[in-house]
Amino acid sequence: MSGSTLGKGNAADVTPTRNFAAENPEGRRLDCTLLLSSVRGFSAWSEKLSPAILVQLLNSYLDRMAAVAMHSAGRMDRYLSESIVAIFETSHPDRALHACNAAMEMAREFRRLQADWSEFRVAPLAIDIGITSGPVVIGDIEVGNRGATNVFGEAVNRARHMEGLNREYGTHILLDEATYHLVEETLPHLREIDHTQIRNRPEPLRVYDLMLAEDYPHMDWLGEFRRGYELFRADLRPQARTVFKTLAEQVQDPVSRYYLDRCVGPRRRRGD
Repeated sequence: MSGSTLGKGNAADVTPTRNFAAENPEGRRLDCTLLLSSVRGFSAWSEKLSPAILVQLLNSYLDRMAAVAMHSAGRMDRYLSESIVAIFETSHPDRALHACNAAMEMAREFRRLQADWSEFRVAPLAIDIGITSGPVVIGDIEVGNRGATNVFGEAVNRARHMEGLNREYGTHILLDEATYHLVEETLPHLREIDHTQIRNRPEPLRVYDLMLAEDYPHMDWLGEFRRGYELFRADLRPQARTVFKTLAEQVQDPVSRYYLDRCVGPRRRRGD
């Protein structure tokens, strides 16, 4: 069996899950939804723990996250440190919905897991998840006597980009536009939050936030956020700032805090 290197990392760092090479020795192209997740601040956090405790906690985290993803019809394809890749294939017509449901349950499970870790008296962590949909290529790469399944394509780059953007907005689950259109009529708490530029992609990429309703006192404010967002994109920053200030204070919305800072700072990148 072999794990996926996802275009980076060492094959020795990969936890095997399935032998794609035996099934498809020349590789194959498939349309799928990808879920990439990592733990924000994990490296600094891990340095405060003994190796034995770190491995114990990491194993419990990976076991529980993998169980959530596979319960939602996903396949765990790669582990690297605390990072996870799950693939939801075309054979499941609701693959994007399965991925989003898995992401929401992973976020909830991660919070429950941190309660179990409270005895170690370490700073709270956050999970970051990026979800994209599109074609990828899966094929076996041989290096010496070792083999690893490589997953690559623009969808992989977008997923990695989305996962990392959570740290900028203060969010936890971000979707690309392709995934959004597959789930927008099913999932109620979705909002567009930015246009971002990704390397080697000429047009800006729309970013969507998948929210957990339990993070907020209510969800009636989403229409007001959309109004502030439209004002900001129309470069009406004083008006937008009033909206975002209210939302940042009243519902503790991290994206509104992010835009509140942008309203008073210089105009930034990403297709404003």
